[in-house]
Amino acid sequence: MVRIIAGSLKGRLIKSGKNPFLRPTKDRVKETLFAKVGNIENKRVIDIFAGTGNLGFEALSRGAEHCIFVDDSKINTEIIKSNALSLKVFDKVDIRRGDAIRFFKNKVNVDIVLADPPYKYSKFNELFNEFERLQEGTLIVLEASRNFIPPVNFKERYVSYKVMGETSLNYFRV
Repeated sequence: MVRIIAGSLKGRLIKSGKNPFLRPTKDRVKETLFAKVGNIENKRVIDIFAGTGNLGFEALSRGAEHCIFVDDSKINTEIIKSNALSLKVFDKVDIRRGDAIRFFKNKVNVDIVLADPPYKYSKFNELFNEFERLQEGTLIVLEASRNFIPPVNFKERYVSYKVMGETSLNYFRV
């Protein structure tokens, strides 16, 4: 179980399933991530590579208006649905099962992208090409391994980054 650390749902637990390949964002990393993002009240958020929805539910707890959860696992999307129902935020979510890159092929209108792909994700270049399609001003927060290097065409969009143990938080603005 993972807990929500701040906001209206602070202290509530979310189911995380038994998948040994899931790597829920640690509380310290979430705290740092959202401190840098700042006020997200009334923002539209997307949580890609959502896993069990940890980052998206934290965003909703902190005042986000709406969150789209995207994950390619049926089990994970069922867990997200269950969590949304138990947290009583189902009316604020849209849960999509599918590939993150394909999802961005459609016009996506959000203020903040929260992305937590596997550390050994092999399609960063394709993912960042799709990020280019986002509306100007969209903030992208990418949780990656400490050794992550953004694609060359996106380096000028770096806002900041922070390394915490084996994790890096990378902030970009489209």
